[in-house]
Amino acid sequence: MSEKEDKMKQVLEVIEKQLKPEFFLSENDLPCMSYVREDGIRKTIILKSSLFKKFLFSFCRSKDLRLSNYWFEFLVNELEYRCFSSNLKREVFCRVGYFENDIYIDHGEYFIKISKDGYSKLANAPIPFLSLPRQAPLPVPKVIERDIFLKKFSKYFNVKNEQHLALILAFVIKLYIRNVASSLIFVFQGKQDSGKTTASEVIKFLVDPTEPLLSIPPRVAEDVVVLANTTYMLAYDNLSGLSHELADFFCSVVYGINYSKRALFTDDDEKRYCLKRDVLFNGIDDLSGRNDLNDRVVEIELKSIESQNRKSKTLLNRELEEERPYFLHGLYSLLSDVLRVLPTIRETNLPRMADYVRIGLAIDSVIGYESENFIQIYNQIVQEKKENSFWNDDLCCAIFSKLNPLRKSSGWQDEKEEWRFDEKKPLIGNASELLDKLFPNDKEKRTIRPFKSLKSFSNHLKRIEPLLKQKGILVERLPRNALRRDIKIFIEDNTLAELRKCENPDEYLGFSSSAEEIDL
Repeated sequence: MSEKEDKMKQVLEVIEKQLKPEFFLSENDLPCMSYVREDGIRKTIILKSSLFKKFLFSFCRSKDLRLSNYWFEFLVNELEYRCFSSNLKREVFCRVGYFENDIYIDHGEYFIKISKDGYSKLANAPIPFLSLPRQAPLPVPKVIERDIFLKKFSKYFNVKNEQHLALILAFVIKLYIRNVASSLIFVFQGKQDSGKTTASEVIKFLVDPTEPLLSIPPRVAEDVVVLANTTYMLAYDNLSGLSHELADFFCSVVYGINYSKRALFTDDDEKRYCLKRDVLFNGIDDLSGRNDLNDRVVEIELKSIESQNRKSKTLLNRELEEERPYFLHGLYSLLSDVLRVLPTIRETNLPRMADYVRIGLAIDSVIGYESENFIQIYNQIVQEKKENSFWNDDLCCAIFSKLNPLRKSSGWQDEKEEWRFDEKKPLIGNASELLDKLFPNDKEKRTIRPFKSLKSFSNHLKRIEPLLKQKGILVERLPRNALRRDIKIFIEDNTLAELRKCENPDEYLGFSSSAEEIDL
């Protein structure tokens, strides 16, 4: 055995003695090593990451084990080989993990176990947690009464409707229960002085503090993947819009997606990522215009902060730092009660995002709110969101304008205006003909026609069919005839019958006070 080989053997012996490593593969088939830190806490690190090479280099230097680049790479390869030959596969967690129906939270210097019977502090967890450089520690929880916790917690969210605080609290609790529930996208929307960024930072600071707390909105899917592998909670600041590709990607991330890409500098190696995340956005833009996101988004509008209530960022951060230990106790004790009550909550006859709604109903039961209080609040914002989506869509408005049978019987100057019913003929034609009927002149085509091609028009029409249906407007694709296939857009008979005897047409017109207001 050469001198270098003998030294390599000594290095491996030191690693075995000092770090007490365990080698295994993650659920994505990535080689991982679990090791014991100097403080006795066991952490996990991915061997193919640059963080591991920095960690291993620092460890070798601290033990005065100097290796050349060649032998250092040889050591890394040897440890990776032990992972693949171990035939052991384990799920690796970041910040929040799950084991035998219990929830484990990584506080940095210790772990918190949350069960149906309460929460407790542990020196180590029975499941592997990743060691990440951006992850900041959490403080020790301090006892606080639930009523005081809810009152103090609510002051950081400047909501227009106080009932919406229940939606925020359910989202925070939902962040800890990702294993048995589908995820969702939560949005704080409002004007520039409404405290959207502060509200987002408060949630991130309590659940998954990192440096920085919030990230800039992604441009491509890879940006989301990178962030998801370095942090538990996806939180983005100042959203100004999402491309169709990113919107579709986030819809998949909510329900869980296996994302793969070719590894760099290789021809056939593949990197696989299992992604399932809750997402937090804030911004001025209204995402309700993206009807493909509607069923997965909970959007809360914040009101402007009055000048006498405005605080400096320094003071706000100091108050939150002081109150965070109490907030953690409030959240953990509430989470424990929710885990106990959740199995008793019904699982049928629920709206979309049913898992989130069940958590909200469980919170109602624990806190003592009225039965079905949460679902009423949730259904209200869902309906408002659908209305916003309808009236924010150019094609929906154009179709509605052509088919709407309700008109004023006199001009706007007349104080005694009455509604009259004037049934319109259905819109029938192929994609090109429908475009000409909906946007009849060149000026409109240049200014508001939002389609670059007939294909994009057809695809968009498919997307808005659920929005049209809520107004009783149906889209029927007629059988193909020769080289064309016509589309028929019409108001269903039941809706027409209801409109003939409608006493309050505003209910049908949504947020528009008259049909003329939305004429294009």
